[in-house]
Amino acid sequence: METLSEAADLLVVAEAAAVAAPATSVRRNLHRTAALAALTAALAAQRMQRPAGEFLRQAQDHANGAGDGPLKAQVLMLHREEDCASRHIVSAGSETSVELLRGAIDAAGVSVSASSVRAGARYRLAWELAALGQVHGALQELEAADADVELASPAPDYIEDSDLHTGGAAAWRGMALRMAHCPAEAEAALTEAIATRPKPTTSLVVLAKLKAETDDVDAAVAALEDGFLLARTVGDARPQADARTLAGRLPDCTAVRSLRELLRA
Repeated sequence: METLSEAADLLVVAEAAAVAAPATSVRRNLHRTAALAALTAALAAQRMQRPAGEFLRQAQDHANGAGDGPLKAQVLMLHREEDCASRHIVSAGSETSVELLRGAIDAAGVSVSASSVRAGARYRLAWELAALGQVHGALQELEAADADVELASPAPDYIEDSDLHTGGAAAWRGMALRMAHCPAEAEAALTEAIATRPKPTTSLVVLAKLKAETDDVDAAVAALEDGFLLARTVGDARPQADARTLAGRLPDCTAVRSLRELLRA
């Protein structure tokens, strides 16, 4: 809630300053600040399962005003999250998402400074391709994403840059590898993400899905409980919803019934 409120406040200030700025170069910098604030607000809204469409519209307008390709790419990535969230809960890919993410990669450009943004788009694209059954293409995108992470230097204009370099890359790799039916590699990546990411809510829930798919119900319950409790503590609504959906599909047993009671509390 605090991040959303703070980002929205900064957006209002930056928008007002951009209108009043006399010089083109100053306006572009203020458009960049406003775009980052709008993107941050949109991401926070999505994590709280609130509508982010208006923030994304503002982010698009300001990214265009700044003439900034990596900012435009981030708008497309968050549009993919906004438009396809219901499909992702049931692990379904979409051609619409593929088009958005290819557009994001193109918008980011080929410079080394945009490596982190490209990596974020490529990891998401790998997930979508794997979900659509295009495993070879997914693995190619994973390889390209890992290469971009290796090239990347700190990118303060990428709202997920810090997360990418503190377990986020491993988390995305694990999610895509699960969809590509590479369970051992997926578990290794997710375990790395859980060990290094400050708030590995999604990684824990995805690990639970992986364990459920390999019929290790006890491990699935343990990961799901940890992921749900952490998500509830940090106010991340999507993993909580995902956890409830998965819990409803687990085979009935004492551990699962106890988990369901926890999720209803």
